[in-house]
Amino acid sequence: MGEHNPRKIVRSDAHFAYGLANNVHRRLGTHIEDGWPLVEGEENARHSPDTAEPGVDQPKLVGRGVHPKESRIGFQAVTSDALRETAWNAAGRAAAELVEPGMFVGLGTGRAAAAAIHALGHRVGDGLRVRGVPTSRASDALARACGIPVARLSGPIDIAFDGADAVTPDGLVIKGAGGALVRERLVANAAARFVVLVDGPKLVRSLDEWGRLPLAVLPFAIKLLERELADLSPVRRPGRSDDELAIVDVRVPPGTDWRDAANRVAASPGVVEHGLFEVPLADVLVGAPDGSSSSADTAKWPDD
Repeated sequence: MGEHNPRKIVRSDAHFAYGLANNVHRRLGTHIEDGWPLVEGEENARHSPDTAEPGVDQPKLVGRGVHPKESRIGFQAVTSDALRETAWNAAGRAAAELVEPGMFVGLGTGRAAAAAIHALGHRVGDGLRVRGVPTSRASDALARACGIPVARLSGPIDIAFDGADAVTPDGLVIKGAGGALVRERLVANAAARFVVLVDGPKLVRSLDEWGRLPLAVLPFAIKLLERELADLSPVRRPGRSDDELAIVDVRVPPGTDWRDAANRVAASPGVVEHGLFEVPLADVLVGAPDGSSSSADTAKWPDD
């Protein structure tokens, strides 16, 4: 087999990257970030936690699907995944441009992160020398396919980029739809700069619009956790994470302080990590469907 050349790939960056990462996930029986729960008995249905009515029981979750095609960018309804793909590519390129020669780079998980990995692969193909620290088996496989040398987490990281499920104006970020939240936290904490990549629909006024907080839990403690957090309606996802942990989503009641909720669940038996992060808005890159990108501190938010 000849030497891999990222520029020979003719499919669009995010589409190729997401497809490869998703294939890896399917083979491993894991989930890809930015996915959405599949409703039992409706193989092609999509259920979105951020559009669920408060107090209404949610369908049983049996798997993960792609993000709903209808979503919001500013005031416009987006009905084509192609526009979101363009936005992910824009954020990914912007993140890859932040990488300098010799850096250790944290490689996130999910569609926006996959677009950034692919963009970084182009730069490596042009001679940039870096090493990547993947946060999942899928991002590891994608990095290798794009020609990026990978390394284990063994010390400080210069910069890390990753996607997110929701971002608020005060910098609260939900991550973990893909189940890689433990490694994502470790890499984010080790990074001198942690950059979050999103598109317009991920900008929300309040995390109440998202509604759920992902947890990584020791399987041995699941029953105990379900009893202690019964008021938060815990739902265990099928399968386990790359670290053999159970992934559980809890519902945070509207009006709750999400920091308090995260502190509470973090103290619960068996919880290894939760998916609430805090990131400066200047380090949140928002891709747009016109191919541009900007930081969230200058972006338009819903209802602006």
